[in-house]
Amino acid sequence: MMCTATVMRTPSAVLCLLLAATLTLSTPVVVRGEVLKDATPTVVTVWYNATSGGFYATDGLASGKYAAIVNVSNTFNKTGWDVVTAVANDGFMHLPGEAEPSAERVLLAYKAVGFGEGYATYESMKASINNTFEGPEGLSALLSDAPQAQHWIEEHVRYMDAAKFESSAFYTQLRNMLALIDGMVAGYNARAPADERLDRMKLLMYNMQAEIGDIVRATSPAEV
Repeated sequence: MMCTATVMRTPSAVLCLLLAATLTLSTPVVVRGEVLKDATPTVVTVWYNATSGGFYATDGLASGKYAAIVNVSNTFNKTGWDVVTAVANDGFMHLPGEAEPSAERVLLAYKAVGFGEGYATYESMKASINNTFEGPEGLSALLSDAPQAQHWIEEHVRYMDAAKFESSAFYTQLRNMLALIDGMVAGYNARAPADERLDRMKLLMYNMQAEIGDIVRATSPAEV
């Protein structure tokens, strides 16, 4: 089984594109994403703790029963783009005796890939998120003055959470993408100080910044 998705992004636009990615299935398992980051690549190996149900990362390539390996090209200063390549371990995906990985293992693989990306790109994400949210013209100030817009976004996320268990290929992929987002939040927070941690809502707002003005205009016209 192979899962591939290629997405280009700048540091300020990540998952809105990933949410539109379509993954194809065949053999073995690879999850690939291209992201818009200095020239020495960052490589991390992601591991799964079956007891806690969480992930952790180690620097560099490793062998064994890892969940995923994530490579960040760090070429943003040269090309204006970073490329993030993530590969889920086939041995992690397939439990003994399984011809194909279960939906639950696929979800874990997506979450592992997201964890690796959030962990490996923490510094650039932190800088970009601060630039996006802080200051009098930042998203925090805008959304504070337009609570209806924030409510609309929260309702949008609740709708996705409720609908993700519908039975179709679309909703299966939605479920996988939400797992990837949750993994990114967990990977970012594994490096962030306790008072600077991210949550899913803030990450989604960060990635919706190009659309926030339209959302505020539609839901809170008096604030525009």
